[in-house]
Amino acid sequence: MKTIIASRSLILASESINQGYSLLQICRRCHTDPEFVISIVGQDIMKPIGNRPIHWRFNRSQLELIQSILMLKHRYEMNLHGIKYVLNLLETNKALRNKLL
Repeated sequence: MKTIIASRSLILASESINQGYSLLQICRRCHTDPEFVISIVGQDIMKPIGNRPIHWRFNRSQLELIQSILMLKHRYEMNLHGIKYVLNLLETNKALRNKLL
């Protein structure tokens, strides 16, 4: 029984690597609801592949970004406008540091 469960997990993991994560997979992994992820996309914080939520595919870095967004939202009680501003500042900081190197 354990082998079957492990094999199924491995298959699901490899599907996620090859095809990306669906909206529902992202929501399950991040413990959030689809409406929140849709609002992140609506604020242009990220752009998944696909033209409608049912067809969206997210990559690993987008999964990690959603987890970071949720941390900012819960820990610092930030709204999406504030989160977008913080993410832009972090991106600008990273670009400036790369110029110095």
